[in-house]
Amino acid sequence: MFKYLITATEPDKMELGRLFLNLNLILNNKEKIMADADMRNIRIKGVAIEGLYIGSFPITLGGLLTLWERGGWREEQMFFYHAGGSPLSGMCIVNAWQENKKEYIVDKHRNFSKTCMAAIKILNTLPEALPSPLNMQTLIQKLNATDTKGE
Repeated sequence: MFKYLITATEPDKMELGRLFLNLNLILNNKEKIMADADMRNIRIKGVAIEGLYIGSFPITLGGLLTLWERGGWREEQMFFYHAGGSPLSGMCIVNAWQENKKEYIVDKHRNFSKTCMAAIKILNTLPEALPSPLNMQTLIQKLNATDTKGE
């Protein structure tokens, strides 16, 4: 008998922290981020969809912003950043940021098809994600510099 196991990719906690500590700045600059390929294509290790039998689908910053807007990956103050599970059993575990409590949470009561497969369909409609020279730290610096110039 074979057992198939999938282990979630360990997230880059420093970059993930920068994302959520600057969430309002990022959300307020969504259009600017989506219009710039380098900003849009930033990847954070561990921000992904991972499923048994389907593998791993890394999600760029632009993909995450899109899923938060129209993919069901945002519920009031909860922002999903990772989902994984099995398409066969339908089980899905979601990792999220709880904005109002400023903490990470794990929600084990999700449906794989609704959470992961629907998100993959949306991500497949986005432009190809070419590697970006930026990381979250440089993005935050760019956005803060632009906000300062506009005042």
